[in-house]
Amino acid sequence: MEIPSTTHSSCSCQATPDVKDATVECCITKGVAQLEAANASLKQKLSRVIKQKRKLATENKRLKTKSHRQKVVSTALEELYSPAQVRHILKRKVKFVRNYSKEDITRALVLKAISNKAYKFPRSQQIMALPSRVTLSKWLQDFKCVPGMQRDCLRVIKEKLLQSSDSPHENLVVISFDEMELKQKYEYHRETKKIFGPCKKLQAALIRGLTHNWKQLVYFDFDVLMTRSVFESIIQEVEDSGAEVCAVTFDLGNKTFLSAFGLTEEKHWIMLNEERKIFAVPDPCHMLKLARNHILDEGLLLPPDHNIALSQHDFIDLIEKNSSDSDFQMTFKVTPLHVTCTSSERQRVYLAAQLLSHTVAKALEYFGKVDQGRAVKVINDWFDTMNSRDISSTCKLKCGFGIHFEEQLHALTSMEKLMKTVKVVGKSRQPWQKGIVMGIRSVTALYNDLKERYQLSFLMTSRLNQVFLSFQPILCHF
Repeated sequence: MEIPSTTHSSCSCQATPDVKDATVECCITKGVAQLEAANASLKQKLSRVIKQKRKLATENKRLKTKSHRQKVVSTALEELYSPAQVRHILKRKVKFVRNYSKEDITRALVLKAISNKAYKFPRSQQIMALPSRVTLSKWLQDFKCVPGMQRDCLRVIKEKLLQSSDSPHENLVVISFDEMELKQKYEYHRETKKIFGPCKKLQAALIRGLTHNWKQLVYFDFDVLMTRSVFESIIQEVEDSGAEVCAVTFDLGNKTFLSAFGLTEEKHWIMLNEERKIFAVPDPCHMLKLARNHILDEGLLLPPDHNIALSQHDFIDLIEKNSSDSDFQMTFKVTPLHVTCTSSERQRVYLAAQLLSHTVAKALEYFGKVDQGRAVKVINDWFDTMNSRDISSTCKLKCGFGIHFEEQLHALTSMEKLMKTVKVVGKSRQPWQKGIVMGIRSVTALYNDLKERYQLSFLMTSRLNQVFLSFQPILCHF
């Protein structure tokens, strides 16, 4: 009997080992290929790691070098100091530093202008690197300072503003000009080989940063009035140097300037190219001294009935009541000099500020002179607002104008109302009263303009006076 199934089964069993061997061989081949590929990949990674290790070792070696440490320190110091000062700090053993920048030379000239000791001491003690006198003399040989526009100074301003382009609003400036009396004598100018004089007056114009603390002489001339053409030429030159003139400060003795531009209480600005206004601010310090002078000399008739006067006698009585023999003193700063001052003594701003102060106002009210005390308080609050120097102060009115806007605006409007209604005994309305009103309106309009165009939150009103021009040497510095 035939069994076909058994034969067929035996054939299949004979073919199975070959198939399995082929499959195993194929799997082994694939595994070897994968391992070889993985090995090659690992070799590449290892090569990259070795290269990176060598690179890091080289970088680590470089970071440990003295030159690199000096470079890191130098980069950090250059944010605060000039390159010459950095070299002086890092290389203390080097006695002389070379390659001074214009900024270094300018600072040295400022120190030398203050006094020779201020220049010699830091240089001799090696506190800071300063160029020698010979270097300063060589640099000044090409620096011309002759009557007229000071273009070399304007060039310095232009370079300074370009370097500080990242500093916001540093180009906003105020022009301040005034006349100064001179000794009438002849002077020989060695550089130009010319003889000047005798001259009666010097007309000087400076620009001052409105938001940053710097100032610079830009114009001076002898026996020249500030006419429209002169002022417009100064504006043109200053703005060509990259600055933007926002305001001009002056005293009321410049009648030529007032009439040239038609400045009044209502028109308290100068139009520039029919696009921008330059606001006119009569010097608040000068206005305060004029108010004090008229109070002491003639007296003020106070509103509303003008029957009560604020005069010299009120302050004399106050001084007598607060004499040294008294056990209780309220106005210890006020002395007879504040009332009897004459001629050059009346040029001192602090005497007027102390006489028309908040303390004196309270003392007058305490001794029964309520109306006089209120008038003095209004004047004091106005001057505090127009002479702000700090962002924050214990007195809200002395903060930057705009920080406590409602209180400061109330102080200005109260003074404006007083100046419109008060009368000087025996005289009509005085120019200084109109000047105070003009200044109040200009400062308010200037603040609103800068707030709208540059989003400035406050304005330091002390930068709108002439104290730095009248009582300080004209120094070229930043």
